[in-house]
Amino acid sequence: CDVLLDAMFRDTCTSRPSRLLLDGNHTSRESLEYAKEHGFRTSRKTGPSSILEKLCIGKIISRLNWEESSLQLANSFGFALPITAPVYSGPDTNITIDEDKGMGEAIRLREFEARFGPVILMLPGRPVIVVPIQRAYADLLLNTACQH
Repeated sequence: CDVLLDAMFRDTCTSRPSRLLLDGNHTSRESLEYAKEHGFRTSRKTGPSSILEKLCIGKIISRLNWEESSLQLANSFGFALPITAPVYSGPDTNITIDEDKGMGEAIRLREFEARFGPVILMLPGRPVIVVPIQRAYADLLLNTACQH
């Protein structure tokens, strides 16, 4: 399941953010629980409550592309990031997303990255370690190759 979900998440959002839907009526209870652990939630759209969705962003978001990414998320999913990137204060840093209806929801950083992954938010002050990596692994990690 890990490999299949990871491949599905990565492949669906190579060119733009994407919304994945899972019909709970045709899925085992164990598979539904596993899907929820990997970011699937009850669909925000009207419809059967058995539909689960996962929103996949598929990129690294930093101060350099913050505004562009926020616009892209608003167009794709109907919510926007805060106007400026919050300063990192640990894995529980709150990310407030504003939906079309004007309702804001605060989500912890680690939950945001799980719920909308694959995505990494490179917030100001977030510690990072850069290590040498082989090109083949970098292409898989950063989605920089033409093919997987």
